[in-house]
Amino acid sequence: MNNIRFDETELGGTIHARFERVAATVPDRIAVTAHNRSITYDALNRAANRLAHALLANHARPSWPVPTLFDHDIDAIIAVLGVLKAGRAYVALDANQPAARLANIASRLDADVLVTGANHLPLADEIGAGAVVTLDADAALPETNPGVYPEADSLASISFTSGSTGEPKGVMRDHWPILHRQWVNATAQPDSLDDRISMLYGCQFGAASSDLFSALFLGETLCMYDFGRQGLHNLTGWMFEQGITYLHIPVDLFRPWLDSLPADAFFPALRQIAPAGRYYWRDIEKARRHIPPECTFVSRFSSNETMMAACLLIDQDTPVEDGVVAVGYPAPGFEIAILNEQGEPAADNEVGEAIITGAQITRGYWRQPELTAKSIHDHPQFPGVRVCRNGDYLLRRPNGCLEFHGRQDDRVKIRGNTVEVAEVEAALLRLPDVQTGAVLARDSGGGDKMLVAYVVPSHPADFEPSRLRRALNQTLPSYMLPAAFVPLAELPLTANAKIDRRTLAAMEIPLQRGGATGDYRPPETASEMLIAGIWCEVLAIETVGIDDNFLDLGGNSILAARILARINAVFGVDLPFAVLFDAPTVAALAKAVDVEAGSTMDDLAALLDAIEMDS
Repeated sequence: MNNIRFDETELGGTIHARFERVAATVPDRIAVTAHNRSITYDALNRAANRLAHALLANHARPSWPVPTLFDHDIDAIIAVLGVLKAGRAYVALDANQPAARLANIASRLDADVLVTGANHLPLADEIGAGAVVTLDADAALPETNPGVYPEADSLASISFTSGSTGEPKGVMRDHWPILHRQWVNATAQPDSLDDRISMLYGCQFGAASSDLFSALFLGETLCMYDFGRQGLHNLTGWMFEQGITYLHIPVDLFRPWLDSLPADAFFPALRQIAPAGRYYWRDIEKARRHIPPECTFVSRFSSNETMMAACLLIDQDTPVEDGVVAVGYPAPGFEIAILNEQGEPAADNEVGEAIITGAQITRGYWRQPELTAKSIHDHPQFPGVRVCRNGDYLLRRPNGCLEFHGRQDDRVKIRGNTVEVAEVEAALLRLPDVQTGAVLARDSGGGDKMLVAYVVPSHPADFEPSRLRRALNQTLPSYMLPAAFVPLAELPLTANAKIDRRTLAAMEIPLQRGGATGDYRPPETASEMLIAGIWCEVLAIETVGIDDNFLDLGGNSILAARILARINAVFGVDLPFAVLFDAPTVAALAKAVDVEAGSTMDDLAALLDAIEMDS
């Protein structure tokens, strides 16, 4: 069955006007399901109308944002629509987040009213966001459409995300960009009223609007899944039960979910999968074992500031490539320029900063004019068109297709070389021994940066960091190799199921044999003992065997220089720089020292005295 026609003239209207048209067309169709509860389009519209009339009757700031406080359930959707129908902008708050953070957001809003359910009244009082309105507080309120329709460029929502300073930043979205995004989707793909759209994101996330309005603008059924409450292990059964046809899922959930599937698991209803974030061709190949041949994948380049700025539809005829999946071509209404480090247009296949132009770009950040001025600009030549420069890095292939190469925060200097951490991470995730993982730049303790790989091994019992390092050395230069590999049972995730890199960065890097493998042979001679001690100190590891390889321990040219300086001073020798790479074990280096010094250095006490004098 075809969807309800989405006419281009509706782009000059409002979100709730489009919803009201759909609700009038398919009143008895199920609009939303969540936790064994469902609601029709007519019932959803009437419940939202009651809330809108309550807001209009009791609160006099008609254009001010309204925070809503709910769990991930149907009431959250009622609240979103009710606030919009009152002519206000919604700010969805997650009732499972810390009260202090919610209070911070409410204070930034200077809110006069908060909408919540009776079960969250104590939390609402703790947040302190003005008067509180609960759903169905007055069943006698009118159920008719209030008829409040602001301009299309009026504020519709604010999504608060973590800023680079650690403080939340509120990305503002108007009605028109949200309508335009869904109109593009509706005209590009043959949606059906029979579609059942997954909603794994809470309403507080910008990504949620993609699922929410994709369904409600076209008369489809929105199926809400609370990952925090139901967990990953129940996702497969829920998808079968709900007959999900469109799956929008964070990649950091997508991979472990695929790995958890039985070999015979098959989803005949699935017709499209949209992993959110960087994913890889091996993920697609793995997923294709469980889906119909006609099921397609969607790759997007999007952000809270731009929504979907580029897109690629992948079907069976799309050539299979290696590595990361491209994000496609600029979406209608967007232009994307790429600038290199000199601020000039980047050549094909050259990574550079993305400069995104389009009228759909956010007007800015709520009450943060300095941050807005830094990232969002009006286009000097086109009134009403904005430019977004928020630190995303892209590469344009000769055919015009774009690849995402991380963010500005992911670019670091390692031994004087610019390193894209995302590139190292992509290489790591291509290794068959790695189920999933993440790479971060950490302080090495000597004023330099080092890369640390956090790995969930495919086979934990056989985890060998040295094997990973050797495999990466086949595709990456030495300065891009991680100095340490930290095995984990699973990666920590944020509330919106992205890798929690702040938690990883706070982890203590365990002292270990640096990824060395094989039988451990302890130092025996005096020179071996002293050299092993120097290696442990400089490489920040606990123990070193005399057969362990310097490079396998995370060694590089800078660390080699430090080690050789210590060895030359302690032993009174003048070994050349290359010796550590020609003799990369403690045993071999000790022999080189003994030859250079003309003795076997058996007098350990004398050497220890020399170290104390040197220090």
